Order: sequence, then C-alpha cells, then structure tokens
Amino acid sequence: MEFKKIKIAIVGPESSGKTTISKELSNHFNATYIEEYARVYLEKNGPEYTYSDLEKLAKKQLELEKDEKSKLLICDTNLLTYKIWSLYKYKKCSSWIINNLNLSTFNLHFICFPDFQWEKDKLRENPSQIERDEIFNIYKKELNVFKLDYITLKGPHSKRLNYAINKINSLLRK
Repeated sequence: MEFKKIKIAIVGPESSGKTTISKELSNHFNATYIEEYARVYLEKNGPEYTYSDLEKLAKKQLELEKDEKSKLLICDTNLLTYKIWSLYKYKKCSSWIINNLNLSTFNLHFICFPDFQWEKDKLRENPSQIERDEIFNIYKKELNVFKLDYITLKGPHSKRLNYAINKINSLLRK
C-alpha cells in the first residue's frame, strides 16, 4: 500500500528557534529529522567558507532529504536557506541551487520569526535585530516568489510548537 510522504521544512533567520522546533516536532511525531548539513560541516571543519562551498553544502542537504523513506520528514532547513544565505552574503547564487529549489517537494514550510533573543554562536553571522528582520522578510518574499506553502511561527516556543503540531496533524489526516 502506498502512503503519502510529507516533507516539512523549518526556515528563518539565525537564532529564531528552528533547530529546537525541528527536533521537538520530529520527536513528537516520531518522524525522521534532517539536520542542517551546513552546520554539521562547519562545526567539523571550522566556520570559514566560500561562495563555492555553498553549492557543495546544498547538494549534500538535498541528498539527505532524498535518501529518507519515512512518511514524515522534518528538515531543519532546505535549499531556500542556501539561496538566501548565498544572496545575502555574496550577492549571487549558483544556478544549481535555484534550479533545484524550483523542484521543491515540500508540503509545508514553517518560517520562524526572529522574536527570540539572539544567541552568540561561532557559526552565526547576523546578530543585529535589523539584519534578522531583513532576512526574515527575504524569506517571506522568496517563499511567495516560489509559491511555496508556509506558516509563520511567532511568540513563545510552546505556542509555536502547539501550532505546528496542529498544522502537521491536519496534513497527516488528508
């Protein structure tokens, strides 16, 4: 019997609660969790990276997403993040990232609003609230450009989590 595969991406600016909610949603639903490959790579190899590294990291991210056979997949980022990251930092983006983003197969994106205090981390680059708000608005614009379904998560973590659980339950019932 065939089952419908549901893929959820959690996106948004730095320090907006993406990883926390991704892990908690994965645990709640006993779903497969796909971590942000760039973070794993940079933690292992150091925080320095180049424009050309972004495409390599994005390819690995996509590979991780495609290898899973789970009914429900929760991804702590996707190619949209790589596009925004590339444009924001380097003012350009590889055609491979854009072309593969056009083939996006996510059922829903949750975009985390940056209303949490920024937490310092050796890999984070944009501590100012102005930058975080700007990046959030870029995400919203890009989600609309690519006509991707999304829901904004705001407020306290418990409110975000309950809202996301209800939305995913709605998808699972369809």
